[in-house]
Amino acid sequence: MFGAVQRGDVLLFGAFIDAQLQGTVQLGLALPPNQPHRADVGKLLVDPTDRRAGLGRALMQHLEAKARHLGKTLLLLDTRSGDPSQLLYESLGYHTAGSVPGFCRHPSTQQFEPTTFLYKALI
Repeated sequence: MFGAVQRGDVLLFGAFIDAQLQGTVQLGLALPPNQPHRADVGKLLVDPTDRRAGLGRALMQHLEAKARHLGKTLLLLDTRSGDPSQLLYESLGYHTAGSVPGFCRHPSTQQFEPTTFLYKALI
């Protein structure tokens, strides 16, 4: 991931509280030549002690503003189906494109769960 950030293929955003990193999100820009209009959102992470304080929303809003500045008109992301982050994305105007059963593993068990793919038009 750090190589991708160094090359500019991924932009990494951070949220800090009292000089401590409490959240991150990534904007993936390295896409095929026929997709210059879009970008991928990846790894929205917020420290559990700071969840529900608006950091995830602020990170996403900053990411979207940067994507618009770069001329991107479509953002795509995926999340574990039913995860609280899905509600955040939907509240920010993301729409469900579909889901894939058994796509990801639950973070604390060996159980495979569905993933929901979402998109947002920035126009």
